[in-house]
Order: sequence, then C-alpha cells, then structure tokens
Amino acid sequence: MSPLHRLGAGTKLAGLCVCSIALLAVRSPAGVGAAVVGVLVLYALARLGPRALWSQVRPLRWFVPCVVAVQWATLGPLAAAVLTTRLVVLVALAGLVTLTTPTSLLLAALERALRPLGRVGVDAERAALVLALAVRSVPVLTALVGSVRDAQRARGREHDVRALAVPLVVGALRQADALGEALRARGLDDEGPSGEPDGAVPEPMEEPSSPRHGHGGRSARLLPGGVSRARLRAGPAWRRSR
Repeated sequence: MSPLHRLGAGTKLAGLCVCSIALLAVRSPAGVGAAVVGVLVLYALARLGPRALWSQVRPLRWFVPCVVAVQWATLGPLAAAVLTTRLVVLVALAGLVTLTTPTSLLLAALERALRPLGRVGVDAERAALVLALAVRSVPVLTALVGSVRDAQRARGREHDVRALAVPLVVGALRQADALGEALRARGLDDEGPSGEPDGAVPEPMEEPSSPRHGHGGRSARLLPGGVSRARLRAGPAWRRSR
C-alpha cells in the first residue's frame, strides 16, 4: 500500500481543496508545468501508472478541444493553454483522491466536515446520502448508456441521436422513480407539515359507534375526511344512494 493510500480521507480532501485553490492562482506556463510534474510525481507515489491517469482525464477528450477553441479565440493561445492545463490537472488530482480512497471513507469524511453546519440547519447525514446516491448513479447511468448503445448497434442505428437520447432519458427516469420508491419505503422521504413523511397514509380514525351508522354498535374504520372503508369499497354506489 502506498503512502497516499494510508493517508486519511479528510487529509486528502483538505489537500485537494488547498491544491485547487493554489492552482487557480497560477497563471504562467511555468506554474502549470510545475503542477503537471507534481501530479505525475503523486501518481508515481501512489503506484498508479499512466493508464490510471489516462482513465481519469479521458472523459475530457471531447470537452478540452472546445475549451481550447473558445479560450484561443477570446484570450489567445497562451492563456488557452494555461487554463486548459489547469482544468486537466484539477481533474487528475480529484481522480487521484478517488483512486486512493474508498468511497465510503470519503463520504464519512464529508459528513464529519458538514456536521458543524447542523447549527444553521444543514442535515449532514442527508447531504452525505445525496452524495452517495450521486456517486452510485454514475456507474448505473454508464451501464444504461452501454445497453442503449448496444441496442442501437443491433438495429443498425448507431448514428441516430434520437435513438440514443429517448431510451436513455426514459431509462434514467425509471431508475430515478425506482430509487425514490425505495427511499420512500425506507422512510427517507421528507416530512410533511403534520410531522409524517410525505406520501404516508395517516392511521385510520375510529368512528364512534352510533345506531345511525348501521354497524350494530361496532365502530367503523375511517379514512381521512370521514370516508369509511366500507363506502370506499362500495365505490360510487353509496354516493348515488345519498
């Protein structure tokens, strides 16, 4: 295990924040060149090869040319090179933290860091849950894109954007709906004004026994609004008889 693997998650996150702030202040080619050398040294200390580094910055291969073109046209070639290199270095540093730290430890460190904000109403546990769900959604959506692309190839419609976008959006919405149902089933939905979770059905109320209810002195179970379960099962017939 490398020295970077042995560092605590909180220490690495704090170091990432410091390096990011310092890197944003670098505006010279020499400065960003030194940053690139530093990233290469850190990956070497972590015993991660060029393949691991490339896997972290590869998603930028379509984005970087667009950024370079815009910055070149507005600020010139030197500024474009500096800004783009800073972006790649930041992504590589963030990838190094995730490669050397289990996700569970990162989320636990973030929860501990957010806990003091509970005094101003920030729910640290819920924030950590949101981050965990966001991290978990990345491989789920990646697998969904892969399956849609395979279906496109099977139908000979690899270059049809609509054939990719529509199933992808529908599948993502279905995943989100299933996730929401799972959270709601575990009581993790928001609480309503009555103190009960939104979407929860309140406990039925007891209807006091009375001869005019026609239940032989027994109490009937009422839903909210005073509608008995027997009337609900009877459907609209009881409304027509009223």
